[in-house]
Amino acid sequence: MIEVFTTDVRTRMQADVLLKNLTNAFTGLKFNFDLADTEVSFPCVHSILRVEGAMIEAKDIKAVMNQAKFQCEVLEDKVC
Repeated sequence: MIEVFTTDVRTRMQADVLLKNLTNAFTGLKFNFDLADTEVSFPCVHSILRVEGAMIEAKDIKAVMNQAKFQCEVLEDKVC
C-alpha cells in the first residue's frame, strides 16, 4: 500500500529530522519526501511525503507531523 501526503516541509534538514521521527514511530513503513514544489504556500504547491507499507494509518502519521509543527494532509485528487 502507498499513501501520499502534502506537507509544508521546505528544507532537506526538516525532512531528515521528520524521516527519523517517522521511521522510529512506524518501524514497518518506508518514508520519502519530495521537496521539489516548495516555493508557494501549502496546500497547492507543497512538498510530498510518500509512505509505503502493509498498514498505513493516515491519522497517526498526521499526528506525528502535527506534533512536530508541520501541516500534513492526505493528497486528494483535485486541481488547485
